[in-house]
Amino acid sequence: MKKIDYIFENIDLTKFLKKLDRSRPRLLVDLENDIYKSTSKFKRIDTDESFDFQFLMLDLIKNSTFFSNFKEFKVFFYAMSNQLEKPFEFEGEITMEPTGYNICYCFYSELDNKYRLLDISIHRNDPYIDSYQITSFKKKPTIKKILSSMKDKNSTQMLIPKIDKGFKKEHNKAFKQML
Repeated sequence: MKKIDYIFENIDLTKFLKKLDRSRPRLLVDLENDIYKSTSKFKRIDTDESFDFQFLMLDLIKNSTFFSNFKEFKVFFYAMSNQLEKPFEFEGEITMEPTGYNICYCFYSELDNKYRLLDISIHRNDPYIDSYQITSFKKKPTIKKILSSMKDKNSTQMLIPKIDKGFKKEHNKAFKQML
């Protein structure tokens, strides 16, 4: 059986949501590990191939398609910020250096009737320091409420991503990995 199929078929979503709801901001790789810990009998083994699979999982999380794959979750809002910059001094001149961007999406869980906003900070050069924070809502938030809850207030709402041919081609080896 393919690893990705095994995860989608065997993850304990209730257990996963409890891990997701931890209040403090965390690294995105921690969220990926929570997926593995919530999947029965799934053992993560670090090999060269496992890094391909890790990048697949991180991309599925970043573009909301991990959540869209479950009938219990309904992704209804997706936004991406412009590139974030910070001042950088070089030889007496201050320039703006790109540092990354933010992705946010909101989804509803039929398991506990909660709405969650996942706010992800993507670092430009190092995916291992990408981080996220989660905000929960008891009732469906308005777009205005979602935008005001996001870290980067300059985000633009976009179409919700799907797993398309380009995504499959980029992660071809990882999609085919077997247990």
